[in-house]
Amino acid sequence: AFTNKIHEFKRAYARRYERLCSVQLESQVQKHKYTLDGNSVGVTIICSLAGGTGSGCFIEAARVIRELSNKTPVNITAYLLMPSVYMGRIEGQEAEQEVQANGYAALRELNALSALTREGFRAPPLWIDNLKNLRPGSDPFSQIYLVDAWNDAGQTLAAPYDDDAYDMVADALYFDFEQS
Repeated sequence: AFTNKIHEFKRAYARRYERLCSVQLESQVQKHKYTLDGNSVGVTIICSLAGGTGSGCFIEAARVIRELSNKTPVNITAYLLMPSVYMGRIEGQEAEQEVQANGYAALRELNALSALTREGFRAPPLWIDNLKNLRPGSDPFSQIYLVDAWNDAGQTLAAPYDDDAYDMVADALYFDFEQS
């Protein structure tokens, strides 16, 4: 799905990025009594790791955003909703296992990319012989938040969990925007 729309995604992001980097935007923002940090552009990716397009494209989307952001540095923040957030809506053990497997695969891929440096993998040299040339120039994300259905104290979101998770992410974005 994402690969079929990659060119559309690139065009849409490039238009928005150009607008963010324009001088016109600064005067529009000042009308609302905000200021722009001209040192970087912030991009937020919000998606599920339970399966579907989001869990399959969030890393590629971040890579494309970094690639197209050549005028000023870009800070990419990801809010990744874990499969547990959707368990209140999933019926059947087989479906639950599939959703959990999707999340596991997405996290493994993210972990592998985050373990890369400009010199290659941080893993032992036996792992890097054939993979050195496949590394990206930098980590895909500046910051990642994993949103789960429960916290360290064992407290859970109200079922169905996804509604509370969406509200939690919206609140986090609001407070982050207010602080900047």
